[in-house]
Amino acid sequence: MRHTNPDRTAYTNATGAAHVLSGSAASALLAADPRERKVTAAQKEANMADLKCAVENCSYNEQHLCSKGDIMVGGQKACCCGETCCESFTQRREGTDSFKSSVVHPSKTISIDCEAVKCMYNSNYKCHADHVDIKGCGACDCRGTECATFTEK
Repeated sequence: MRHTNPDRTAYTNATGAAHVLSGSAASALLAADPRERKVTAAQKEANMADLKCAVENCSYNEQHLCSKGDIMVGGQKACCCGETCCESFTQRREGTDSFKSSVVHPSKTISIDCEAVKCMYNSNYKCHADHVDIKGCGACDCRGTECATFTEK
């Protein structure tokens, strides 16, 4: 089993011993097995959108960044922005802080699953827009939010 990152390759051999290789040794290991597809950081980033969330009363919103890790945009029959929503929205309750996670921190880029099949950025239920704006001033539930980036095909 192999695990890769841009700087090194970790793998477990047939006896279960773990090894970490870097540089040309890592390249040789990857080239030795053509069935293995190396996923680069750039390829992973290709499925991530630059997200700006203006829904200030969402529990996941921290300074217009999302701390959820990934979101779902709803609106299967949507033909315009107003017919979409952020289904991941959770209203911040008075006296409570936003959801905090030791694993997920607010991030400028985020993975977005999308049900808005009529949107030009939707491919196989994933958003492929470079930048996404989520709006919803004073939203009480997800229906008060919308994907302002939605563009009909």
